[in-house]
Amino acid sequence: MALLGASLAACTSTRQLPMVRVARRWRFAQTPERIYNQGSAEILPDADVKDLGGVLMQKGYQVFRQGPSLYAFKGLAGRLGPIGVHASMLAIMAGVAIGGLGGYKGSVMVPTGGDFLVAQALTPNSPVGSLPKGAKQVLHVNGFDVEYRPDGSVQQFKSDLSVFDLDGNQKQQKTISVNQPIRFDGVTAYQTDWSIAAVTLRAQGSPLQPEGNQPFNLPMASLDGQPGVSGQAWATYLPAEKAPTDGSKPRGATVFARDFQTVVIYDAQGKFVGVRRPGSALPIQVEGMQLVIDDLVGSTGLELKVDPGVPYVYAGFAGLMITTLVSYLSHSQIWALQEEAMLHVGGRTNRATIAFAGELSSILDSVPDRGSSESRAGSEQPQTSGTLSLAAGPLYIKANGSRIKQTNPGAGANRNPEYVPSDAAGNVNGSSIGFASLDDAET
Repeated sequence: MALLGASLAACTSTRQLPMVRVARRWRFAQTPERIYNQGSAEILPDADVKDLGGVLMQKGYQVFRQGPSLYAFKGLAGRLGPIGVHASMLAIMAGVAIGGLGGYKGSVMVPTGGDFLVAQALTPNSPVGSLPKGAKQVLHVNGFDVEYRPDGSVQQFKSDLSVFDLDGNQKQQKTISVNQPIRFDGVTAYQTDWSIAAVTLRAQGSPLQPEGNQPFNLPMASLDGQPGVSGQAWATYLPAEKAPTDGSKPRGATVFARDFQTVVIYDAQGKFVGVRRPGSALPIQVEGMQLVIDDLVGSTGLELKVDPGVPYVYAGFAGLMITTLVSYLSHSQIWALQEEAMLHVGGRTNRATIAFAGELSSILDSVPDRGSSESRAGSEQPQTSGTLSLAAGPLYIKANGSRIKQTNPGAGANRNPEYVPSDAAGNVNGSSIGFASLDDAET
């Protein structure tokens, strides 16, 4: 990751930033050759550079003029986009590094009604980590609940939690579930697990039964990993007599549960006695005792996390999405040079070259003629002489090299991309867009 970060930083400083600085310069073309070296180039035989500047401004270009030269651009943000992408990726990697070095994590299983000091459950990722303010607070479990689907499968776990400071003042309360954590002062607590902590029952005839037949809690142990037990299961043993003096196991009953919906009871020989739902108040006789299952006490499993790098990661991903879209904006540039009545125009873009060629053609269509209507009408008369004069208008050739009829379409005339202008020596400007129409071609 360090090498990737160094590579991105080097690319940004040595390539992207210089490209932006170059793109921001006002570079004016002083010769027609400079214009014809661009991606698209044309000649307007009777147009004014000022009129072209006005049209470009209407199209959203920033226009700069110096004497007969013009430079215009738009979409500079497209050049800044890659820099933003690199910066966003560096922010993401910085967030990961900060979280890895300065973070804490931990897990805890807390029964309903229990609480704990957050700092006691956290373990640092590295020696340089620093505990946040939330680590000095107490998390209390007000309640735990499991929601079931109609088929009996678990749908959701929910824990009602309260955050207290060391003085006992409640700072926050929230019911959390999977993917709905609680956040407080730099600490995030996720709902990740659950367990059965105890069974609440009444057991007349048992030495553990309090006076007045009051319900009491009997702790349950997990059978995870025990031979012959598959899946989650919990069990406890309820003695029916006091422990014998010889140290043997007292006679009693086993209470078994896999979830919060039912409890299974077995006698001292392991024989099945019956099933009861917690809270049903239905008694059951076993080993001389009368049992009533009042409730199952749950424990909530919480995953604690302290990650100071999260804001950087979120900001980096947000910036990455935005700057990636910005990177697809086209940075388009147009140059123009006035030579007497002729206006040389060329342009290029870093993306969507076909669309830019169409846009440039549309812009030139919108540039008005500089001469009067009468002069244009006279200049549009076809020439009968076989001599072609560059001053009268540009020359056009087909893709196969054969010349076609010279036309003087004027600024704003319809142009055909099949034809490209040539200079007086017949050299083709291969990247240019011609003016002539197919109807003007000579066979």
